[in-house]
Amino acid sequence: MFFKLVLPFFLGVASFQLLANSETDLLTKSIKNVGLTFGSFTEFYNAVQIDDSGGQNGHEFNPLLGISGDLKLSGHFILVPEILWVLPRNTSSDKVVENLFALRSDLGYFATDYLKLRIGTSIMINNIRGQGGSKMISNGNSESRFYAPNQSRTAINQTLDFGLDYIYQSFGARFQTYIYSVFKSEQRQVSYALALTYYYDLQG
Repeated sequence: MFFKLVLPFFLGVASFQLLANSETDLLTKSIKNVGLTFGSFTEFYNAVQIDDSGGQNGHEFNPLLGISGDLKLSGHFILVPEILWVLPRNTSSDKVVENLFALRSDLGYFATDYLKLRIGTSIMINNIRGQGGSKMISNGNSESRFYAPNQSRTAINQTLDFGLDYIYQSFGARFQTYIYSVFKSEQRQVSYALALTYYYDLQG
């Protein structure tokens, strides 16, 4: 229930801010800049088996691209809607390809001119397609057969996100976490992204 309220709240705040401006210069007054992002995404850190010996995933380089906008609120606060795309990648089995999109919204706070704190939520849309078949993988002291999907499947999840940006002139370096099933400890998983953003100032 909490997550179902968070996104509508952020969107409602943005809509109110837009409507409060005059019609003639609505976009100019509301959107401070547009951000173009490139980075790396690590999915479910230290929680996915990646080899036959039972090893788990660590830091990964999965390229991501994104576009965002900074919508001015009051004081040091901004609203940051964003779309991210993690480029298609193979999982531990070469027979399975994942394609992840994220529809995001963050509430940002400028603690200083150079430091921006973020809290928000994402709708994660993960498409998995496979070519079928199976593979024997170590399962403790024995081996088990794992089957790859033979068709396309899409899963949708909502996450609670925390981030930190360091801003220098027109560029930003960001560390952002994405927490799945935040209220269910037995299902909770954490993904994270490291990214660089170029900000194009619309009011410069």
